[in-house]
Amino acid sequence: MTLISDENSNSLGKIVDDTSGIMNIPSERIVPMPGCDHRSICRFSGHHSESYKRVSNVLQDWIEKLDIC
Repeated sequence: MTLISDENSNSLGKIVDDTSGIMNIPSERIVPMPGCDHRSICRFSGHHSESYKRVSNVLQDWIEKLDIC
């Protein structure tokens, strides 16, 4: 899973640009994280935050796919 921030972390811009942050592997799942910068991309205020739900849903999809196999 690749999380992509959409905000600048400082006056220099994004810490990791989208091109560098994407691994380009066949099973990669790119998850845009609106409102997040490099520092906040995986810091959730709680299980009700939109960022948490976004990541949690991707992980749940993976678990469901494993159950099918």
